[in-house]
Amino acid sequence: MQKIKKKLVLLQEDYNLLKGYVRSLLGTPTPDQQNIADLEKELMSGSMVVAKQDFPADAVCLNSDVTVEDKKSGKQIQFKLVLPSQANLKAGKISVFAPIGMALIGYRKGSLVKWQMPGGEKELLILNVLHPAQ
Repeated sequence: MQKIKKKLVLLQEDYNLLKGYVRSLLGTPTPDQQNIADLEKELMSGSMVVAKQDFPADAVCLNSDVTVEDKKSGKQIQFKLVLPSQANLKAGKISVFAPIGMALIGYRKGSLVKWQMPGGEKELLILNVLHPAQ
C-alpha cells in the first residue's frame, strides 16, 4: 500500500472495531491479506484516535457518505461506508473492509490516496465526506 503522507484520523469507536477485526483476520488466507496487514500497520502507528466531539467533519468514518474521483479515469464514485453486514453494492453501501473502504477510512476531504485494488493500484481523490448527522 502506498498512500500520500497524511495522518489518519479515526473515531475511537471505529478504531476499536477495526483493530479487533483486523487482528482476527491476520494470518487467515484472504485475497486482501496484504491490504489487511497494511491497514493494521497504519492503525497501530499512523493514526490519530479521537472522541466523537473532536472528529473532523471532513474525515471518512463508518456510515460516512463519500465521493471520490479516480484520478486515472476521472470517474466519480459515491457510496456509504458501512460494516460488512450492511454492505449492499446496489444500494451504494460499501464495506469498510472492501479494498476501497480500507483505502479511505480515516482520510480527509482533499486527500489523494493510493491503494492496491483488485484491478491494480488506484489513485483516489476524496471530493466530499458527509457524516450521518450532517
